[in-house]
Amino acid sequence: MFDSVINYMDKFGPELLVIQFGFLIILSTLFLWLWFSNRRKYHNLKHAIPATVVKSYLDSIIQNSTALKSSLFRGGGLDVTGGSVPSVMPLQNLGGGDGLAVSGAPSTALLEEINQKKAYIASLESQLSSTQGSQREIETKLNQSQGNLNSAEGKIKELEKLLADARNNAGAAAGGGAGDAGLKKELDMVTRERDEIRDRLKEFEIISDDLANLKRLQQENEQLKRSLAAQGGAAPAPAPTPEPAKAIDPNNILSTADVSDLLADLGNSTPAESTTDTNALEDFLASEEPAAEAAPEEDTSEADMLAAMNEQKSDDKSKSDKTPEDLLSEFEKMLG
Repeated sequence: MFDSVINYMDKFGPELLVIQFGFLIILSTLFLWLWFSNRRKYHNLKHAIPATVVKSYLDSIIQNSTALKSSLFRGGGLDVTGGSVPSVMPLQNLGGGDGLAVSGAPSTALLEEINQKKAYIASLESQLSSTQGSQREIETKLNQSQGNLNSAEGKIKELEKLLADARNNAGAAAGGGAGDAGLKKELDMVTRERDEIRDRLKEFEIISDDLANLKRLQQENEQLKRSLAAQGGAAPAPAPTPEPAKAIDPNNILSTADVSDLLADLGNSTPAESTTDTNALEDFLASEEPAAEAAPEEDTSEADMLAAMNEQKSDDKSKSDKTPEDLLSEFEKMLG
């Protein structure tokens, strides 16, 4: 058998050499093609960046963005002075990223974590922008309410002045029908303006809800800062609902101001002025009570008018016997 193989190789020697050279050329061509196709990949693997360095760099970017947002809300963090914010923090001051390792191509887990951090940062930035917009709207409403409050205070002072003028006119025109009509007209005007001021003060009660919303937004800002500092931790907990602000009672405000003015006037007035103020206050109380009012009809006779005037004079005498404390108590009941 060995002799037959030798004879076969001797007979077909050139053909076998050609076949062997053909196989060698095919194998060398295949190896060259594989090397050229994977040359870039091999080069990148030779210069691959460790996963810890990439993780530390991303953590530094997140911390810098957190510090910048915290400085905008006066919440601390890095001190931003001179308009300069560091682009990255020193790597020796950063931690984390030890659990990730890349032994060749970039890890799929690392890429997924990077994408999650980017999406989380984008969501936090959108929440921050919406919070800033709502805060600006609330500040604008507060400024408008402050202006309205100043105008209301000025209007209240004007009403107090009108009330003082009405008291003076009532004392000067006591016993005259035309004077009573003018006093009643002025008192009606003052009462109408007072009702308008009360309605405006009721509108100011709505501002208390805006103040409560401002407090809630501040708490949400604190939650956002803590969530950014946690570096991709758990989602921020909902902010606790603040207690509703106490509503303003316009009746108490008006009654307190009126009673304080009356006390000051009664304490500083002479006996003659006290009698005049007592009559004016009693007339004001009588005009505010709808049960005690009786509008004169057009067909009233002169005798009825004279009897009414005499009866009014007798009522004035009986009213003058009342003490200022009784009048003040009646005035507080009417306002309250």
